[in-house]
Amino acid sequence: MRYQGGKDKLAKKISEEILSKYVNSKTTFVEPFIGGLNISRRVAVLLKPKRMILSDVNEDLIALYIAFSEGWRPPFSISEKQYFNLRRRPTSPLRTFTGFCCSWGGKWWGGYARDGKRNFASEGRRNLEKTFSDLSSVKDLVFLAKDYQDLVLPKQSVCYCDPPYEYTTGYPFSFNHDLFWDFMSSLSRKHKVLVSSYAAREGWECVWSSAHFDGLGKKNKRTERIFSKEKE
Repeated sequence: MRYQGGKDKLAKKISEEILSKYVNSKTTFVEPFIGGLNISRRVAVLLKPKRMILSDVNEDLIALYIAFSEGWRPPFSISEKQYFNLRRRPTSPLRTFTGFCCSWGGKWWGGYARDGKRNFASEGRRNLEKTFSDLSSVKDLVFLAKDYQDLVLPKQSVCYCDPPYEYTTGYPFSFNHDLFWDFMSSLSRKHKVLVSSYAAREGWECVWSSAHFDGLGKKNKRTERIFSKEKE
């Protein structure tokens, strides 16, 4: 799904080149910042974990995913008038779908996406249908609306985190990066923890990197990294 900061273009590489070293049919894959589900769907198809716990603090996003998994489907088109009307409406799966999939760059209510050759609502629906088709291969699939600190990880868990990146803008909420890294350091004592970020705190090792353009033009090249910390 279109989602700000999503890993759609890198998801296959991340799954094949780094997550495949730790995730298999005996592990539980935990993702506390699922966003557009780009990593999760690749992991489900390529690595087939025993169980997946997919969580996000955004309750509206989780409600959309649960509704979709239970058979709800959005319309194939959303007009600009509908877009702005829905922005003022109470929370619903349709409002959440529109706020992400029909906005420029997947930014939450970032402005109605226009392109004479594209139908963003139809693309969003088809992408979600493909995503949930991929996830259907996992027998034990759990969606949770929780903060990362409130998750309880079962034994043999691999936790992959793609949190809001430090020193970037555009997120509609504040995020305590120091608290996050401290918590993940503690979690890594019992579980395998992998974190996507441009940089990490002391004690974390870069285990994977890939240079790419950030979508704002070919002049904006960045290096995505994944960090890990050995159990103490």
